[in-house]
Amino acid sequence: MASLKCIGVEFCGEIGGHLKVFPSLEDLKLEWMPNLEKWEFPSSLLKDASFPCLRTLSLKGCPKLEAPSILMPKNLNSLAISGGVSFSTHNHTALKSLEIVFCDELKSIPDEIGNLKALKSLVVGN
Repeated sequence: MASLKCIGVEFCGEIGGHLKVFPSLEDLKLEWMPNLEKWEFPSSLLKDASFPCLRTLSLKGCPKLEAPSILMPKNLNSLAISGGVSFSTHNHTALKSLEIVFCDELKSIPDEIGNLKALKSLVVGN
C-alpha cells in the first residue's frame, strides 16, 4: 500500500439509497501508507452521521495524510497518531485515550487538550 495516494468514495456503502461510511465499524487502522494524502468523501456525507460506531482510530505512518473531520466522530474513545498526520481533537469530548508520537511538527500540546474532559490517558513522545 506504499503507493496509495487517495482513498475514494468506492469505500462507501449504500443503505436505503443513501451513502453511508462503515455504519458498524468500531476500530479503524490506517497504517504505513507513506504517500496517502487524503480520503475523499462526498460533501453530503460530511453532514450525515458517518462512522457512527467508531470508537478506536489509529493513524500511523501516513505523514502526508490530513485526517478529514468525518474520521473524527464525536463518540471516538481512542485516537493514536504517529508520523505527522494532521488532526484536530476539537469537540471530541468522549476521547478517553490520546497517543501522539513521532510527530515532528508538534511543538507544544494544543490548548484544546484541556477541553477533553473524559481524557484518562495521554501519551506524547518521540
